[in-house]
Amino acid sequence: MINSVFKIQNPILKEIFDWAEVIVMALLITFILKAYVVEFTQVSGPSMQPTLQDGNRLIINRFIYNLTEPKHGDIVVFDFSEEKSFIKRIIGLPGDVIDIRDGDVYINDIKQEEGYIQEKVQIYGDVNFPVTVTKDHYFVMGDNRNNSSDSRLKMVGDNGLVSKKVIRGPVVLRIWPFNEFGTIKYK
Repeated sequence: MINSVFKIQNPILKEIFDWAEVIVMALLITFILKAYVVEFTQVSGPSMQPTLQDGNRLIINRFIYNLTEPKHGDIVVFDFSEEKSFIKRIIGLPGDVIDIRDGDVYINDIKQEEGYIQEKVQIYGDVNFPVTVTKDHYFVMGDNRNNSSDSRLKMVGDNGLVSKKVIRGPVVLRIWPFNEFGTIKYK
């Protein structure tokens, strides 16, 4: 493009400008993708075990929730504060009634079969169950139910609920460690 505008004759300068053009375009595309489409993040802590491990590196899709709504089971990254983000699984959607009884999670009075957890809930937190999920909010929990700060705690969001506007996107790919590279199973 630069060559066609300026009609560069010197072959060395032409080669330099060609390479500069490719590099600038690559950087521009990378910036746009990173700012609006994908984001890299890292798991810190045990709250999503056994699904995700401390140190796993992930890619999240920052764009998809502009086209579709979050679903039950999506693993999402959301901003907890300006300095800290959390990775949790969406349990309740707007309108759902979430309850925990005898260590089991119920959505709209239906006991959930959650093959991704290892033990029943023992820590109920400080929210009052049952919880009705309000418009544009979600009830989230870590897969390591007894070692997770999640919607069972009022401090996590609006009375424990997470606003859609703080959700950065769902996890779409684990990229580290390499032997676990691939998509994340949601159910």
